[in-house]
Amino acid sequence: MRKSVTEWGHPHGTEAHDTVVLVVAELAANAVLHGRVPGGASPRPFPTTRVWASSESR
Repeated sequence: MRKSVTEWGHPHGTEAHDTVVLVVAELAANAVLHGRVPGGASPRPFPTTRVWASSESR
């Protein structure tokens, strides 16, 4: 995803790039953690441990 944002004209390390990466990562994490499927089954193909990242930890 970082590559796509860079290709859209927002170089790595810029505020716009970092903001987009953060928002998309948060939306993906929310979908995995809170998503529901019809019938009540809750398959989780990804580990459910949380990974915290900050823009300062790069």
